[in-house]
Amino acid sequence: MYISHIKINNFRKFSTELRLDLRDGLNVLIGENNLGKTAIVEALSACLSIGDVSKPVRIVKEDFHDQSKPIEITLTFSSLSTDQQAAFLQGLQLNHNSIEDAQLIFRFEFTWRDDRPILKIFCGETQNQIKLQGDDFFSYLTCTYLPALRDVNSEFKVGRSNRICTTVKSRFKLDDDKEDKQFMSIFSQANQSAINYSYRNEVGEEVKPIQNYQTDTNENIAKLSLDNDDNKISLAFVDTHFDHLLRGLIMKTNGGNLDIYRNGLGYNNLIYISTILADLAKASSIQTQAYHCLIVEEPEAHLHPQLQRLLLGYIKENFSGIQILLTSHSPTIASDTPLDKLAIITRSNNGIEGITVATLIPNLTHQNLLQRYLDVTRSQLFFARRIIFVEGITEAMLIKAFWDYYFNDLENKFDRKGVEIVNIDGVSFEPYMDLVKNVYSKTNVKVAVITDDDRGTNCDEPMRFTDTEGKLKPTKQIKEIFDNAPKSSRYSNLEAMVSGLHQDGCSINIFGARKTFEIEIAIQPEQNLNLIGTFAETEFTDEMKKDLNVVGIELWKKVRNDKTKFSEKVLGWLSTENRDNSFVVPQYIKNAFDFLVTENENSDNSTIGSN
Repeated sequence: MYISHIKINNFRKFSTELRLDLRDGLNVLIGENNLGKTAIVEALSACLSIGDVSKPVRIVKEDFHDQSKPIEITLTFSSLSTDQQAAFLQGLQLNHNSIEDAQLIFRFEFTWRDDRPILKIFCGETQNQIKLQGDDFFSYLTCTYLPALRDVNSEFKVGRSNRICTTVKSRFKLDDDKEDKQFMSIFSQANQSAINYSYRNEVGEEVKPIQNYQTDTNENIAKLSLDNDDNKISLAFVDTHFDHLLRGLIMKTNGGNLDIYRNGLGYNNLIYISTILADLAKASSIQTQAYHCLIVEEPEAHLHPQLQRLLLGYIKENFSGIQILLTSHSPTIASDTPLDKLAIITRSNNGIEGITVATLIPNLTHQNLLQRYLDVTRSQLFFARRIIFVEGITEAMLIKAFWDYYFNDLENKFDRKGVEIVNIDGVSFEPYMDLVKNVYSKTNVKVAVITDDDRGTNCDEPMRFTDTEGKLKPTKQIKEIFDNAPKSSRYSNLEAMVSGLHQDGCSINIFGARKTFEIEIAIQPEQNLNLIGTFAETEFTDEMKKDLNVVGIELWKKVRNDKTKFSEKVLGWLSTENRDNSFVVPQYIKNAFDFLVTENENSDNSTIGSN
């Protein structure tokens, strides 16, 4: 049994209805800050905590986006077992009259009245709602919520809130008094043995430190008491009440030498989550009719990337029967999460939307390719407001520096604009274009594809830059080919693909270099010539300078086998504080930048940190 669909309306940021599909087991919600990931999980937690008196519903006046309207939260449960169908029989919704496909739908309606929230719970489809009486259903719904700002150290300290006490108690064989008599007997005997401890002093007399103190004290009390008053005291090391004993349990690390609250926060987060998972796993094996959910905000808190992957892998592989929701800003977690478990919370012209990636990319081959390509760096595209796809190390190195050099003002700084560069590194664009089509067509995210048009690379020999033996042709001949050769089929296909995406409503465009980036950087206004000559460790003759296309071809011939070194020198100059403004960014790259900063209609995602 798991929540397969959520609808939230009028709760905090959600002025319009948010819809989100979820999966059985693990779900990871990602997206940039302040889009409502916390609102989603807290709305869910508020509903699932209704049957738990220790976790009151946390709806407050400020949660209502419009206080004149109710908050509505609808949860759809799917894949109910036979036991769960029996437990929730009153609320079952049959699909095609089949009990196997039965769903459970709850609608929680909160209104604000007399300075407090009023809750009504309905069951079923909108057209056939029944107001539920009592909360029997909700004792079967369990939810553990770990907010982002959690104090895990306090959970391990001695006291009523001791997490260890709660976890350990469920493992005892409890009687009607909610105690384990056999355990208490062992503890009582040990306590009494300690009280009766004795030793022999230097003259051979038996000394009982605790008993002797108790006797001496009672003798003095008797002398100060009225007749028939029994004011005797007895000594014990600890309280012998079962719950109090468990509250005194402490956890140690480093071989028992270090109290856990002196441990690092990262490892304590791991330990805390592991205790909860162990608790839920045991509960799900015993309470087969119940629904069990764990919500963790920002599980990456205080964890370095390797531990993030370890935690995620452990959750993916070891826990069935528990639905787990994680919210994250970590590219490490995003890249390690299977696409069918990944949901993006994003902003569109229709408000905030929840997008399940795998649902919108039906092509399994593209899903598998994309999953393989999405390393930590590329996964950052899920958090971006603007995306630049490039296909080589040269562009990947220089784009950010070009951007900040071109705009040269705080408002348009690269990082303030939420730009992410994704280097596909020689891999086909197609899986990424599938992602753009099926995910980013629903959002305000703008996408620029910057690539070489590679003209002349897949033509017959007369239109190629090399001869039949693979040797470069003379510059004059290459110049003629450069002016007349068609764009490569790869580029033409990509251009057609981007055009189709644009027609489908995606905010995407392609910006191609004529042949290569190196040629484009040379055919800008003449002031680039001295700089790029220095970068390439070459000089351009006056004859070459008469035609900048010739200069571009000469530069390309010079650096084609060591483009990285050339790019490093360009980057070094752009990073110099006392540089002048003599350099001109290639026009096709400037066109891409201008496209990205031009706002979509109805867009409000211009700048990170802007009001």
